[in-house]
Amino acid sequence: MSVCAARCSVPLPAPYSNACKVDPKGGGISRIFFVKCTYEFTDITDQTEWDNALDSGDVVMTGLLKAGKAKGTASKKKVDSCSPERVVSWERCIQFQDYNSDDLTGDYQEYDFWNTIQGTPEAYQFGWITCDNRLYGPIDRFTIEVDEVIEDEDKGNTFFDGSICWDTMDMPVPIDVDLTFDQGSVSV
Repeated sequence: MSVCAARCSVPLPAPYSNACKVDPKGGGISRIFFVKCTYEFTDITDQTEWDNALDSGDVVMTGLLKAGKAKGTASKKKVDSCSPERVVSWERCIQFQDYNSDDLTGDYQEYDFWNTIQGTPEAYQFGWITCDNRLYGPIDRFTIEVDEVIEDEDKGNTFFDGSICWDTMDMPVPIDVDLTFDQGSVSV
């Protein structure tokens, strides 16, 4: 016996597993990027377009980070009396630690970088690139929290600890890219 009317039926997605073995994707987020809300990529996989967008100030990128994304938090709601709760939205977050510092000029540009992004997130979209060159984003309407951490001993470090969160029902889908960026600067 059918559990729904024929007009409510949705096709099943295509299977995706490797029939021979489990082949997991690598972890680690290497960089986070921010895009002006007025800029739109023509081809987000094109190195020349990235170089031009970075040079023109339409896109800015962090230096190398220690970052990851944990499982998001689902919001559930009972939407009718006869059914169980269902997921109605997700909050998803990137957590990061930025150990980069402005050693070249000594004017602490890294503070200006994070204060500007944190003070006006509505002016930007953001995304990230993984250690194995998967690009996620750009994503708009996000919140960001960043603060300086100074460890309590001289063998420790000072770094920025932060999170970027957004609400969406669907998971962002990665794009495989082959991009290279200056490894040494906070903003390329």
